[in-house]
Amino acid sequence: MRSEEGVGMNQYKVFFSKPCPVNNLAIDYTLKIKTKNVVLVEDLLKFIEHLSSDYHEIYADKFAHKFGGKQVLKGFHHGVYISTKR
Repeated sequence: MRSEEGVGMNQYKVFFSKPCPVNNLAIDYTLKIKTKNVVLVEDLLKFIEHLSSDYHEIYADKFAHKFGGKQVLKGFHHGVYISTKR
């Protein structure tokens, strides 16, 4: 029997870097989105490109608001791993 999780779901994973709002050093991120909707790759990449420097949790809120679905944003912030779920 198939589990209902993942049925009819689209999954997207993207890697990107943004500067830290405190010291301007690069922070590496991984975003995973699971949604029943279609997310155009071009829209996702353009959204990331236009993000201004901000805190990890603010990014997570912005992605959730824009793309919906279930999301996990992970960041490697100067030796500290941060993970948020929306």
